[in-house]
Amino acid sequence: MPDINVGYMVPNPSGILPYRLTHFAAAAHIPIPGEREFWDTYVEPRLPVPDEVPIAPAPISVEESVRLIRAGKRFELPATPERHAEVVARLSAHDYRASDEVLGAWAHLLCDNAYNSATRAWLREYDVPTGEETRVRKQDDFLKFGRTLPITLHCEVTAELLAQAAAFPQYAVNEADARAAVASSNDIVTDNQENHISGTPDYSLFREDFFHEVFEHATECIYDRLTAYAKRHGA
Repeated sequence: MPDINVGYMVPNPSGILPYRLTHFAAAAHIPIPGEREFWDTYVEPRLPVPDEVPIAPAPISVEESVRLIRAGKRFELPATPERHAEVVARLSAHDYRASDEVLGAWAHLLCDNAYNSATRAWLREYDVPTGEETRVRKQDDFLKFGRTLPITLHCEVTAELLAQAAAFPQYAVNEADARAAVASSNDIVTDNQENHISGTPDYSLFREDFFHEVFEHATECIYDRLTAYAKRHGA
C-alpha cells in the first residue's frame, strides 16, 4: 500500500504522493519510516489526524513529482473539511477496527523502518560512504535476499480488497491502481520463483547474518504487535 502512489510498485499510477507522506518519513538518504506514528494514527488512533487527511494523489507523472520534490515543493491535494471530518469520525468511533490493508501498510512501514535502520547502522559500523554506488549495492543485495525467500502466495482482486483500498483513511487508492498493484505483486512472486536463489547469494555490501537478523527481528515485531492487537480487540 505505501508504495503504490509513490510510483515504486506501480510504474505509472493515476496519481502521485510523496514518499515522506506515504511512509511517515523525513527526507533522507536512507529514510526511516515512522511506523509507530502510523500505528498511533490509523491502527489504534491516539494521535490527532493531520488536517490534510485524506490526501488525494496529484495527477502528475513520477518524473514531474521528482522535479517538484527536488524543488522543495508540495504537490499532494489536501482534503476538504467535510472529508477530513468523515475520516476523524471513523477513526474515533468506539467500534473502529483497522482493516487488513491498514494493518498491512503498518507492517510494510515496520519492515522498512527495521531494514533501513539496520542499514544505517551497518554503514556507520563499516565506514561505508553514502552515495549512488552504495545505494545500487544496497538495492542489489536486497533483491538477491528477496530471491532466497520461498514466496508462493499470489494476490487476488476481490470486492473486499477494492473496498478497503478505497476506504484507506490516509488516502484512497482507486480501483485501477489497486489492480495494477496486485498485478505487480504477482509479478514479484513469479520472478522470485523463476529466479529463486538457493544457498547464500554473492552479496556486494552486506553479509548473510545482516539479513537473517533483521528478518527475524521484523517478523517478531510484527507477530507480537498484531497478536497483542488481536487480543485487545477480541479477535
